Amino acid sequence: MKIYLFGLLTGLILAGLILVGLPFLQPTLVGRLATSNEPSGSAATANNISQSVPASQRFPLTLAISDNGGQSSVEPATDLTSLSVTFSQTVIKPTSFTNPTLKIGQNHQEILNLTQPTIELFSLHGSGALTDLATTDLAAGTYQTLELTIGSLRGRTSGGQVVEIPVTTQNSHLKILLNQTWSPTTSIQVVIDFDSLASVSQTAQSYSFVPVIRQVFVNDELVTSSP
Repeated sequence: MKIYLFGLLTGLILAGLILVGLPFLQPTLVGRLATSNEPSGSAATANNISQSVPASQRFPLTLAISDNGGQSSVEPATDLTSLSVTFSQTVIKPTSFTNPTLKIGQNHQEILNLTQPTIELFSLHGSGALTDLATTDLAAGTYQTLELTIGSLRGRTSGGQVVEIPVTTQNSHLKILLNQTWSPTTSIQVVIDFDSLASVSQTAQSYSFVPVIRQVFVNDELVTSSP
């Protein structure tokens, strides 16, 4: 009888400890799940060297897309009525920073936050409008190149059919020479002006896309243009 009562008492004590301990265990589990669901983009941007310097040593940069260069170099060569380009990444590559403590490794790049990854190029054609693609705060310094990666291309025909346009190694990577030195606290806007009509073509079987950039502006100053 004593052994039975001792075992029963021990079981009741253990059950009580488990019930008391559950409220303390649950927040730990939820906290781990919440951490694992953080957006990967914000984590990638947090790794930028620029984030390690005070705000007084950084400047805001906005990358925008347009198709405002006037008449296209070609007549429309397809039956497409819309052309959507989805960018998967935008990066900018510095050659030096004003802050001497910041060291640049080989092929170092700063990642820009994609604010609107998908751009409808045909809707911009001749409209005079800009669409912001990406933004971030960067450390003051000299920046050599801006690079954009295209993830997908989609068009819509005059008959309403949605078509996927192939993304290849030849058309998925855009590299733009900037060679610009920027000071802290000065807002910078880089505008890439596409010639969307000249960028897409059609054969009997398919569509193809070869990006044609008409000109690039930094704060309304022409940096580069096509011949």
